[in-house]
Amino acid sequence: MKNPTKKAVIFDAVPIYCIRKKEAAWLSREVPVYLQHGISVSSGDIVFDVGAHIGVFSLWLHLQQNPQLTIYAFEPVAPIAEVLSQNVAAHAPGNIKVMPVGLGKKEEKLTFTYYPKATIWSTGFPLTAYNERVNTKTATIANLKQGPLAYRMIPTVVWETMIDVVLNNVFRRQQSFDGAITTISAIMHTHGLERIDLLKIDAEYAEWDILQGIEERHWSKIKQVVMELHDIDDRLQKIKSLLQRQGFHNITHTQQEILTNTNIHQLYASRKNENQP
Repeated sequence: MKNPTKKAVIFDAVPIYCIRKKEAAWLSREVPVYLQHGISVSSGDIVFDVGAHIGVFSLWLHLQQNPQLTIYAFEPVAPIAEVLSQNVAAHAPGNIKVMPVGLGKKEEKLTFTYYPKATIWSTGFPLTAYNERVNTKTATIANLKQGPLAYRMIPTVVWETMIDVVLNNVFRRQQSFDGAITTISAIMHTHGLERIDLLKIDAEYAEWDILQGIEERHWSKIKQVVMELHDIDDRLQKIKSLLQRQGFHNITHTQQEILTNTNIHQLYASRKNENQP
């Protein structure tokens, strides 16, 4: 398929392909969030970038953190994966491996919903995404009410109406793409991987399923985990408990200020004890 791509500049000097320039800018500002609370990378590390989108995090690791990383970039939504492939070919063809599949709890086929007006929301769980729009609206209004005086003077009901128009436009203009789902354990077996030094997950409601796809024998081979998660059905506590059972010592969760009043959190976990150097 022919994907209409644009050009954007990220990290002040790196030209990349993108679908929406504003999203590329947002992603480039967000990526440093992942390397906090003891999470780090070193030469020779193997990184899984799950939910790689157009590759901003993978490129940031390669270009600005350490060029001696092997990165597996997973993106199952076809139009987004095309742009990811373009960016990898342009900047890191030997270090970033494009994986045009999704990860989950088992190998299967799944239909993904792609939102051209908000590609970062594209998901295999469209009903959940639609139902979660209330969180998006609440957080947006809360941030606007802390903005300039002119924004604070506008009645909440006006903001609600305007945001509903935008969200309706996003969800109405959707497309469907069939994709393959595999598991972390299957990838490790197929590629002969003995470890994952950093597992990063930002997969729009799929985070719990992805963790379920790790076989018991592989858990000890995963050194660090960082993820964005949606605290649906007590998911935050379930994931923290799972990681504790699997031997992670340093587990922290935070919430970006812009995500206050939503159920979206960042979680960091490593096997290094906080008291270790």
